[in-house]
Amino acid sequence: MLKKLFCGTIGVIFGALCLVNSVRALELQDIPEPLKPWVGWVMHGEKEAGCPFLYSDAASRHCAWGSALELRLAGEGGSFSQHWQVQRPDWVALPGGARQWPQAVQLDGKPAAVAERTGRPMVKLDVGVHILTGSFAWSRLPEVLQLANETGIVALTLNSQPVTAPYVDEQGRLWLQRRAVSATAEDHLDLRVHRLLDDDIPLTLATRVQLSVSGKSRELVLPLLQPGFIPVSLQSPLPARLEPDGRLRVQARAGTWEITLTARHDGPVQALQLAPLKEPLATEEVWAFHAHNPLRLVNVEGVPALDPQQTTLPDEWKQFPAYRMRPGDTLKLTEKKRGDPEPAPDQLSLQRTLWLDFDGGGYTVRDQINGTVNRGWRLDMAAPAQLGRVAVDGQDQMVTQGKNGAAGVELRQGRANVVAESRLPRSGTSMAAVGWQQDFQGVSSELRLPPGWKLFAATGVDQAPGTWLRAWNLLDIFLVLVVAIATAKLWDRRWGALALLTMALVYPEVGAPQWVWLNLLAAAALVRYLPTSSFLRAVKVYRMLVFVGLLLIVLPFAVHQVRVGIFPALEKPWGGIVPAEMLVQAPAAPVAEPRVMANKAEDAIRLEAQVAGLSASVRADLSKLSAPPSPRKMINLGEHDPNARIQTGPGLPEWSWNSYRLSWSGPVRHDQTLQLWLLSPAMNLLLAFVRVI
Repeated sequence: MLKKLFCGTIGVIFGALCLVNSVRALELQDIPEPLKPWVGWVMHGEKEAGCPFLYSDAASRHCAWGSALELRLAGEGGSFSQHWQVQRPDWVALPGGARQWPQAVQLDGKPAAVAERTGRPMVKLDVGVHILTGSFAWSRLPEVLQLANETGIVALTLNSQPVTAPYVDEQGRLWLQRRAVSATAEDHLDLRVHRLLDDDIPLTLATRVQLSVSGKSRELVLPLLQPGFIPVSLQSPLPARLEPDGRLRVQARAGTWEITLTARHDGPVQALQLAPLKEPLATEEVWAFHAHNPLRLVNVEGVPALDPQQTTLPDEWKQFPAYRMRPGDTLKLTEKKRGDPEPAPDQLSLQRTLWLDFDGGGYTVRDQINGTVNRGWRLDMAAPAQLGRVAVDGQDQMVTQGKNGAAGVELRQGRANVVAESRLPRSGTSMAAVGWQQDFQGVSSELRLPPGWKLFAATGVDQAPGTWLRAWNLLDIFLVLVVAIATAKLWDRRWGALALLTMALVYPEVGAPQWVWLNLLAAAALVRYLPTSSFLRAVKVYRMLVFVGLLLIVLPFAVHQVRVGIFPALEKPWGGIVPAEMLVQAPAAPVAEPRVMANKAEDAIRLEAQVAGLSASVRADLSKLSAPPSPRKMINLGEHDPNARIQTGPGLPEWSWNSYRLSWSGPVRHDQTLQLWLLSPAMNLLLAFVRVI
C-alpha cells in the first residue's frame, strides 16, 4: 500500500511538472487517466500555458488573435469590423475613446454590451471565433482616432479612398488628416536577434527580436524557434501567434518593437546549431551564455567570443559571455565536471548596529547582511541572542527554528539581502563578534551608548577608535611620564605617584590641563635652584602667571566634570537624544492662527450643544452619517496573508549619543568573541569626583 501511495505521489508530481513546462507538447488526450483529475489544479494560474497566440497591453496579457482592423471613415462618421479568435474568455479593446465612443456595436450580428475598462471601450468575448462590428458618429472628421495599443494591421478607407500606409504613432493614435496624408515613408524593416542560453535544468533559450518597422502595416513570419526546443512563454506588444512549425507570425506596424520568445530544450544538450535557412533572420546573431557552475562546468567551443560591452545585447545580458553565431554554426558545450560537491564558501558581509539599554541590561541589535549564499540555505542566530524580526529583500519573513533549535530564516535566492532585528542580553564584558552561526568575510559594527556610558576599551577587534585606551598615543604617554618623574624629583615619590594618577585620569578628558603642567614644573624647578637675582624674580612672576592659568583651566574643567557626572545628558548641551534624520526635515505645516482656532472651537461647542438637544435616535442617525464609510475589502492574492503571525521584532531605537566604530580587517568566524569594557554612569560619576580631587 505504501509503495503504491509513493508511486502515485511521484507520478502526480512528475505529471504536474510536465503539464506546466510542456503544455504544447502534451495534449489533453495524451495525459494518463490517473493524472487527468489534477489538470485543473496544475494549470491554475497558468494563463499563458497552451496559448498559441498572445498580445500584451499595459495592464495584462491576453490569449486572443485579431485580424486586420477594417476602418471605413468619412466626414459624417464611419464603421469598423474585426475578426477575433479567442482561446479563453477575455476582454478585447475596440477602436475609439471617450470623444469617439463606438456606437451600435454588434458581436456576431447581435447587440453587444460595451464597458469602459482602463479608460477604453471593451467587449467581453467567449472562447471561439467572433466578428465585432460597430460605427462612429461625428460632425466632422477628427484629426486622430484612438486605437488599442495591441492593434496590428489597420486597413483604412478614408472618404471612400483606401489609405495604403495609415500612420499610427507610439500612443496608438491613428492620424486621419495631416499626418495620414503626409505619411509616405518607405517600407523598411530592420531586425536584430539576440539570444540568451541559460544552462539550467532544463536548458532554456530566450530569443529577443528588435523590430524597427516603417511604412505600411504588414504581417511578418519569423522562424524564431530552434529545433529541439519547446516554447514556454511569449512576450509581444503586437499580436503574435506561434505556428505549429515553430514560426512566429506577427502583425507589425510602424514603430520600434521588442518580442521575446522563451523555450526549453527537450533533453540533455552537448551542442546547438543555428539552423541554416533559405532566408535567415539576420546574417549573424549574438548569443549570451549564462553558466550554472554548481550544476555543471562546461567550456563553450566552436564559435568566436565577443566583448559583450561592444555588442547591442540588452543591458541585463551584458554580464554574461557573448558569442557570434552565424547560420550553420555549432556551439559546443564541452562538459568538464557535473555537479559541485564542494561549493565555494558563503561570501557574506555584516553591518551591525547595537544600542545599549539605558540601564545597561542588554542590547537592541540591527544586522544588515549582504552577499552570496552557496552552501547553506538558512541564516541562524546564535544564543543567547533572541531574533525578533527578519526582512529579506524588504519583505518581512517568518522566523523559524532550524534542526538545532536556533531561530533563523530560510534563503532560497542564492543572494542575501537581509535586515534582522534582535535582542542580546548583557552578561559581563564578553559577547559574540557576529551573533550568527555563519562565518562572515567582512564585519563592521557601530556601538551606540546612552548618556552616562562610555567605552573604556574593546578587545577581540582590530579597530576600535574613540575608546579611552585608543585615545592615547606615544606623545601623550611621554608627556604623562615626564610630568610624573619631574614631580617625584622635585618633591618625593608619593607626589610623583599622585601626579601619575592625576595625569592618567585627567589627560584624555576634553578641556583638561595638559601642557600647562610642564610650564609649572619648569618654573618651580628654576625657582628652587636659581640664585637670588632679577632673573629669579622674573621666574617667580612667570610661575604665578602659570598658576593663575592653571586655575583658569582647572575650575571650568572641574565644574564640567561634576555637572556631567551628576547629569550625563549635559555632556552635549547643544543636542538631544533624537534621530539625526529628524534634525533635517521638510518644514512643518503652517500653524493655524489663534483666532481661527478659537472660531473652530466655538463652532464645535455650538454644534455639540445643538446635537445634545436632539433625541437619541436622531443623534444615532447623525453619528452614522458622520462616520467615514468603511472601505471595500480588496483581496490581493499577491500579498502576504494578513492573518499570518509575522514577528515584528523588539523595535529599533532611533537615538544616537556616543557612537563607537568597531571593525575587523579580515574574515570573522562565528565563534569569535568580543570584549566590551564599559564604564557605567555610577563609575563615571565616581571618576569625575576623583579627577576633581
